[in-house]
Amino acid sequence: MLKTLEYLVFDLDGTLYQNTEFYKDYIHFLLDGTPKAKWESALISLAADIFEGKVLPMNTFIQIRRCEASSFSEYVAQLRRLEQKDLEYAEALQKRDMCYMGDAWAVANFLGETLGLLENGRTEQVYRRTRQKMEKDGMKGDPRLRRMLIELSKRFTVILASNSYEETAKDFLQQLGFDEVFLHAIYSANKPFDLHKNLVREFPAVLSRPSALVSIGDHAFNDLMPIAAAGGRTVFINPYPLVKKPHCDVELRGLNDLSDYLEGLIL
Repeated sequence: MLKTLEYLVFDLDGTLYQNTEFYKDYIHFLLDGTPKAKWESALISLAADIFEGKVLPMNTFIQIRRCEASSFSEYVAQLRRLEQKDLEYAEALQKRDMCYMGDAWAVANFLGETLGLLENGRTEQVYRRTRQKMEKDGMKGDPRLRRMLIELSKRFTVILASNSYEETAKDFLQQLGFDEVFLHAIYSANKPFDLHKNLVREFPAVLSRPSALVSIGDHAFNDLMPIAAAGGRTVFINPYPLVKKPHCDVELRGLNDLSDYLEGLIL
């Protein structure tokens, strides 16, 4: 692998940091000021059950449809009836009515969509309020991971590709202490749909030799499938050991595992 490796593409959320509790704040802001506010604790418990593999399988495509329910139990029953599919990557790109339950952000967004609470600009509003809460909580980046990324940049082309807005992502990187780590970054990357286009725009030869490319992320549809489809290799960051596993070349649990893996590329 080291003989051919040239490019490493990193996701931001859930990859360069891990916060397995933020979804609680997301759900709070999602329901805040709405008739569904009384469902907050129940919805948080439902999300936790999804992360534990008890309901609505992660790493699966699931139909997005607004559920009109007068009770929480009725809402959950409707969620269980939504169509679930395992789709090939090329087919999945055409299925804009399906959500890939690939990480905690995707799960939280799916719940908001099915409740009909992300309309009229609320998607960005809830996202920004959640980000601001994470910043207020004072999250810091892992020092060892930072060192590994800096060392990698001396030998390889290290790229950050994030769906986050540039301003938001840069502020968060600064808080993590990673603001001077990445020499190359793609923000608002619209992964997976525009990932290839954005990479080639910045690095015209990046897909011409797929064995030189490795993608590292926690959302298989966004981060892994596009690179695997191009012939590259993939590293899956998975903090949820009980959920269904997507295809990947390497699976890691968290930041310590990731630092160990990156150190192996450097040594």
